[in-house]
Amino acid sequence: MEIQVEKQTLSSCCLLREAKTEQPVDCDITLPDYCGDMKSILNCSIEPYITSGGASGSRIGAQGNAVVRLVYLGEDDKIVCFEQSYPISKFTEMSGLPQEASCRISAKTDYVNCRAVNPRRVDVHGCVTVLFSAYGKEKTDVVSSAPTDGLYLKQSDMQTYDFIGCSSKLFEMSDTVTVPANQSAVKGVIHTQAFPTVKDVKAVKGKVLIRGDVSVGICYCGEDGSIAKAEHTMPINQIAEVEGVAEDSLCDVRLTICSIDVPFKADSNGELRQAEAAVTVRADIFAYSSLELRVATDAYSVKECLETEQRRAKVFSICEKIDELFVVPCELDFSDAPVSELLDVWCDGVTSLFDETKPDFEVCGTVSLCLLYRDADGRFALAHRACNYRINKDLTKTKGCFLFDPWLCVDESRLTSNGTSVGGKLQLHLRGCVFEKQEFDVIGELRADETKPIQNKAAITVYFGSDGEEIWEIAKRYHTSCEAVKQRNRLVGERMDHDGILIIPKI
Repeated sequence: MEIQVEKQTLSSCCLLREAKTEQPVDCDITLPDYCGDMKSILNCSIEPYITSGGASGSRIGAQGNAVVRLVYLGEDDKIVCFEQSYPISKFTEMSGLPQEASCRISAKTDYVNCRAVNPRRVDVHGCVTVLFSAYGKEKTDVVSSAPTDGLYLKQSDMQTYDFIGCSSKLFEMSDTVTVPANQSAVKGVIHTQAFPTVKDVKAVKGKVLIRGDVSVGICYCGEDGSIAKAEHTMPINQIAEVEGVAEDSLCDVRLTICSIDVPFKADSNGELRQAEAAVTVRADIFAYSSLELRVATDAYSVKECLETEQRRAKVFSICEKIDELFVVPCELDFSDAPVSELLDVWCDGVTSLFDETKPDFEVCGTVSLCLLYRDADGRFALAHRACNYRINKDLTKTKGCFLFDPWLCVDESRLTSNGTSVGGKLQLHLRGCVFEKQEFDVIGELRADETKPIQNKAAITVYFGSDGEEIWEIAKRYHTSCEAVKQRNRLVGERMDHDGILIIPKI
């Protein structure tokens, strides 16, 4: 018996390959003439940025720079800032990746140590890790129908979000940042940060339209010795090409800051009041389409024995698209270094963890904070502290598990000091699509064994059935059809509704 099998393909997003490479950042910094001597180092940081990258054959490369930023107290007890950039160039081999695979490249600082050799020279040793992640499709072929005489399929209708594909796009933005007239001119930049926000996503044929903005924040030391801030917002209007998307596609867009450069230039009065802020942003797009399908979960033949290959199919339904602000408490201990005035707080990094094995929706992690303040003696100081957070949301699922890849950043910090502690609230921006994942056993392959024909010599079979017993299992056991059993015994539905005797017809 030749079986005519019709199949459908289910696709889900999966991490195909991941690789890490390390690049040391070792430098001997000599301060230029326009920077005063060091009295004490407040902070030394390395900020890695990946500005370009891509695949060439099996090799994936990444280029960028590591910005070493030194913040110290001068001889006059005022803050002085100096930064120097060093190139990053790393690659890794990933052979055998499919053509449609998309690579995401990121970098983080592992550690940084510094030592003042003399008042004008600093020895810095650190390490940056570059992470290469390749995403693609995990495909599962399933039997949907088999229009063959004497063959019966148990079919189930399902609805899932099928993975179309993913794509990344790097784009550059620039705009002029101006220090307000009522603030002191810039003497040195202490810290710069940029936060991207997605406001609207629209899919059209083959393209995804992204609208949002990037908020740039600058903390600087003024000419008068004060600590001040300048902020600016730049709009995002981008079009990214994603093969296979249509108007009804679901697109999950993540924006990541790859680099930020805010060089201040002197105006006609010789003051540093304007900067041409340049930001590089990477947009990662994951696209899905709603798919209705019918799959075969069981099969039998009344003519020959069947060989079936079971596969585990993953079915995804969307629970919610999250784009919300959550306020979490933050309490930091400063009993060992009392704070007389809190000058600025910024986020130095966020970790987020989502455990899909838990029954409830929960995102937890750690926010690393940098705090610039004056100590009990009125001197400038800078400290690093970590604040743990936990976000819970009431979501409903059926029998599966939640699947969520969180995108999270610190939107705002509202912290105050009472001397021995710093406390208040952090406002976290959480974004992403929450899916419910269910797994089912389905038939992936179906073959007839012609060497094993079905032998059914009984003229009539009497069967004692039980209440709730499935008609399919009875028909499969005795090599007949469900409809024949139901018609012969005047049954309605897919299960027996009472204990009793059944006449099993021969077909």
